[in-house]
Amino acid sequence: MQVSKWVRELIITDEVKLGQEKTDTQIIKHYETLIQELNEKIERSENTIISITNECKYLLQKYRKINDTHLSYLRRKELYKLKEGACIYLINMIGLNDDPQTVSKIKIGYTGDITNRVSGYRTSNPFCKLLYLAYTHENILVERCMKKTYEKNLEPNNSEFITDVSFTEIKEKL
Repeated sequence: MQVSKWVRELIITDEVKLGQEKTDTQIIKHYETLIQELNEKIERSENTIISITNECKYLLQKYRKINDTHLSYLRRKELYKLKEGACIYLINMIGLNDDPQTVSKIKIGYTGDITNRVSGYRTSNPFCKLLYLAYTHENILVERCMKKTYEKNLEPNNSEFITDVSFTEIKEKL
């Protein structure tokens, strides 16, 4: 009988001192204290789990919103992707404060990738607008002829922009 009390005390209190054995009441009180400490640890752990779960839900919502925005950006970007190939183009290069009715600054050029070219122009002038696009293998020749035709209207600093000529007139000559 004494051995079974020592075993029970050893299991609950982790120690037994011979001659100083604990009474049943002390063992039960120690057992209840252990149970209370374990319940508190369980409650703290549950609160931590709830907090982490809420944070995961928040991060998932944030990820979904960012992903949706990214996908919509990709879809929007794809809408303006034009066919690749040798082409001649006209781009209106007016600025933010320019009046499109009175200011005419049209860039004539050729390229093999019009999407990339327009994107490059939009970096420096977000208000530029692609006015005309024609796919042709004679794009270099057409550009030279158009620049020769409008030689007196080319800007003197870079010979790239036709000024003071309407888009309709340029388009008819093309």
